[in-house]
Amino acid sequence: MESGSAVHIHPVVLASIVDAYERRMEESERVIGTLLGTWGKGIIEVTHCFSVPHKESEIEVSMDFEFGKSMAALERKVNRTHSVVGWYATGNEITEHYKLIHQEYYMQQSKNAIFLLVDTNMTFGDKMALKAYLCRQMGIPGGVRGFIFVPVEVDIECYGAERCAVEMMVSSIDPRSKLQPELGDDMVYLYQLSQHLISMLDQVIRYVESVIDEKCPADPKIGRSIAQLIFSIPKLDPDHLEQLINSSYKDLLMVTYLTNLIRTHLKILNLAQ
Repeated sequence: MESGSAVHIHPVVLASIVDAYERRMEESERVIGTLLGTWGKGIIEVTHCFSVPHKESEIEVSMDFEFGKSMAALERKVNRTHSVVGWYATGNEITEHYKLIHQEYYMQQSKNAIFLLVDTNMTFGDKMALKAYLCRQMGIPGGVRGFIFVPVEVDIECYGAERCAVEMMVSSIDPRSKLQPELGDDMVYLYQLSQHLISMLDQVIRYVESVIDEKCPADPKIGRSIAQLIFSIPKLDPDHLEQLINSSYKDLLMVTYLTNLIRTHLKILNLAQ
């Protein structure tokens, strides 16, 4: 495994890859696309991606490189700090086609371009396997040289908003059910998040009380984190805070009502057809 390098992937990237795989052409066995993100201090952070049209046979593979360049240019206009950091493909093994694509296209944009292999078919278990690679030269001095894919560490990293979204999606799935799960009610999600927040606050309170009672040693790092959390809370008078909560609650009720109304209309249309 390549030392000193790691790949951090955001959940939205994996969701985009799975979506592209589900929407692929019937004759296509896999999807291929470009990874966008940032590089710093040996860590490659992948935050966006897009699929690139391609055709593949047993003897050759062709990609629409002009489409890939145009999409990458549009992405850079939206976020100038992001650039092409590599590419991805779905499957469970590396083929000679992948080496050709990596060397002839993506290494021309970045010598440290990564290759992400996503096993969307979950071939070797009940989880979607992720493998990341860097391409390195191999051979002897003055001898024949070649390239080899070297595995690197890969982790899933979430922003706060992404973590909430992932937790909401996971909580809506019943592992005992084999049916397609439906989206739950917004009020149920709000209640679950509120209960989760209350449980975390209770845990913090118990820790502070145990430190005050000298039942456990104080940790300066945890203390600073709690202080930063307290100081980050906006100072609002109770009346103004209650007004904001009531206003947001009314908006949420209206959105929930409209959502249920649209859902009912769709069910009626499906029955009519």
